[in-house]
Amino acid sequence: MEEEVVLEASKRHVLVLGAGMAGLAAVRELRRSFYVTVVDAKEYFEFTPGILRAYVKPDHWETLVFPYQEVLESRLKVSFVWGEVVALNYHCAKVQMVQGEEPEEEIPFHFCIITTGCNFDQLSEYGVSPWFPVIHECARAQRSAMDERYLEFRRRRILQEHQQLIELNNKRAHILVVGAGYQGVQWACELRYFFPSLTVFLTDFMPRCLGPLPEEAAQYCEEYMRSHGILTKYNIKYDRNSDGFWQRIGLPHGAAKTYVLSGAKHSNYFVDEAAQSQRGPGGGGWILVNKFMQVVTSSGERLGEGAIFAAGDCVSSSNEAPKWELPPLPKTGFPAEQQAMLACRNIKAPVLPTHRMCRAPVGDFPKRYLEGHDALVASLGRWDLCHLPGLLVGTEGFEGSVSATGKDLHVDTFPGSPVVSIAPMFE
Repeated sequence: MEEEVVLEASKRHVLVLGAGMAGLAAVRELRRSFYVTVVDAKEYFEFTPGILRAYVKPDHWETLVFPYQEVLESRLKVSFVWGEVVALNYHCAKVQMVQGEEPEEEIPFHFCIITTGCNFDQLSEYGVSPWFPVIHECARAQRSAMDERYLEFRRRRILQEHQQLIELNNKRAHILVVGAGYQGVQWACELRYFFPSLTVFLTDFMPRCLGPLPEEAAQYCEEYMRSHGILTKYNIKYDRNSDGFWQRIGLPHGAAKTYVLSGAKHSNYFVDEAAQSQRGPGGGGWILVNKFMQVVTSSGERLGEGAIFAAGDCVSSSNEAPKWELPPLPKTGFPAEQQAMLACRNIKAPVLPTHRMCRAPVGDFPKRYLEGHDALVASLGRWDLCHLPGLLVGTEGFEGSVSATGKDLHVDTFPGSPVVSIAPMFE
């Protein structure tokens, strides 16, 4: 009994900022060896890749969410703090509380891992889009009174958007979707299927949809959209104030509603600017890390003497950090979890004698980290999708194999790559 008390007292405190997929992966890995506190600005987890379906079919949203306090504290036995991080010092985070007696709380830590994710509209100052709830103070000040940090208000926001779509569908309205990446393509397909009286336009400044995909995969998706009545226009930069823009896309009188899903934008407002990138999606602001996933400045200095880590969508994918050894990283769930696991391994290294510092990813560790980038799915709504297994991310873009449901499409872009067949996403 005495030995157990000593071991318990020797535990270090890890602060996890953000409880998305990367943050939850870190919690699962660290909770048995450390005291873990999780901070998130909203009171619930929401599975972001499925959120667009929820707007057109609200019952689906219930399958995407769970309350943090119940799962983190009751099941995983870690502490949950509901608030927004407004400042991060070397061994302390200042949190603006959503509820509680004090408006702010300072939380000390031995180690910190930042997994706060990102927002998804490069054209918006704070990345406000349907893809993610509005939870940051700076963005909420410009939005309606619907406070999406609360589970119930997020539900009402979903229902509100759904009701607007019903009304637009009844009016046979014209809808514009800006951005033909995997979010924009899915949203256009979801709208067209669930609200068939809408006329859906999809536009992008790129020469085709789904730019990172192999040509034949993108062509399959393009043909699917056109066959289902989605009107696409490319090589056109969005400018809502230009009459010429509306003329070129075939909407001289404008659209009844415009949805912008044009890529990622950082939400690292509390991170020292010296540790943020000067370039990258949305103009930069992404957290710089070294090969150990430690947060560093552009000159290579480690923040918090190496005790602060970052992983997932908040991390820079540029080579601004010194001795950059990471490959280009897509902002998707699996790589985010793998980065978090690597950061956890290195948090354990100075504390647990069985662990050693690990680099990302060099040599043979961890092999699955590189393999984890090899799956990409472009949803085409309820009945179809394009699945790309065996992808390799390189300087020339994606290489790999493609399979798609609903059509006999098999593309092998390197010898020996596997083609994986999957069934349509029937409900």
